[in-house]
Amino acid sequence: MKISRMLRILALALVMSLPVVLVPATPALALPEISLSSNSGSVGTEVTVSGTGFESFRGTEISIFFDNVEIAASPLTVPESGAFTASFEVPDDIEPGTAYVKITTVIGGEVRKSFIVEEPEIELDADEGVVGTVVTVEGRGFYAGGAVDLYYYRDGSRLNLGDETAGATGGFTYTFSVLDSNAGEHRIKAEDALDNSAEASFEVTPTISLSSASGAIGDELSISGAGFASDSDLDIYFSSIKMAQDTANKYGSFEVTLRVPTIESGAYDIEAEDNEDNKARAVFTVAAGATLNPTAGFVGAPVAVNGVGFRAGSIVIITYDGEQVATAVPGGN
Repeated sequence: MKISRMLRILALALVMSLPVVLVPATPALALPEISLSSNSGSVGTEVTVSGTGFESFRGTEISIFFDNVEIAASPLTVPESGAFTASFEVPDDIEPGTAYVKITTVIGGEVRKSFIVEEPEIELDADEGVVGTVVTVEGRGFYAGGAVDLYYYRDGSRLNLGDETAGATGGFTYTFSVLDSNAGEHRIKAEDALDNSAEASFEVTPTISLSSASGAIGDELSISGAGFASDSDLDIYFSSIKMAQDTANKYGSFEVTLRVPTIESGAYDIEAEDNEDNKARAVFTVAAGATLNPTAGFVGAPVAVNGVGFRAGSIVIITYDGEQVATAVPGGN
């Protein structure tokens, strides 16, 4: 038994005295992955696929698909670096939504990445305003690099506002001023050569403008209006006093001229209202005024001063060359 134990100890010592050889472990390879130059875009967008970590497939062919259709640059042979790039253009027959870029290998594995095919749409930075409002249209999902036509609808007809070229991923920006048009909603449409289109609406609201912001009693005042109902009758009020009537044209515009009524000085609302209850107002300031009769004469000749627009019951001081020569108290008329 002692002999057997001694033999085991001797064998163990012999094993421990042998030289140890370290075998280096094989370095782990990175997993294959792909990235896209853009993760979304429209028809016509050029997309570059970049692959890395394909060292295990050096010298073999891989196939590249977009929306299950092999791209023109496929198949390709993986280089020694295990990295590659390939480009394709989003086809014009693809439907909006999520599509996939897929890489398949000779042994049947695959790597894929999602790509959003954008649906044509437009947005306005303002959805209502008066005629002449400057509106910016932001569009996306149109044919990349192609012309996009913009249209405005009024009075049953379509007017071409102009065109803009879509960017590399199908987006564009276009600015226009709202055309002379009647009150209510009007369609704005963007359309490209592939019949991709999108619409938005803009509501026109009425407005009036005055030829002058202030004046004296008896002065001529022109009032221009836009954005009222087509061919509608309008009433014009000066501080709730009905001063004139007119009829808008088919685009809801009109112009009327009146004289400032006899009224105390101050700020007053001028309002236009059509028979569909569209209304707009502006402020006009009546300034006090005076006339002389005669306007020339000899020293000592009597002069009549006629004043309008002064406050009833107030004291009005009349001066000549800076010297007070008379006072007056305006009546109620």
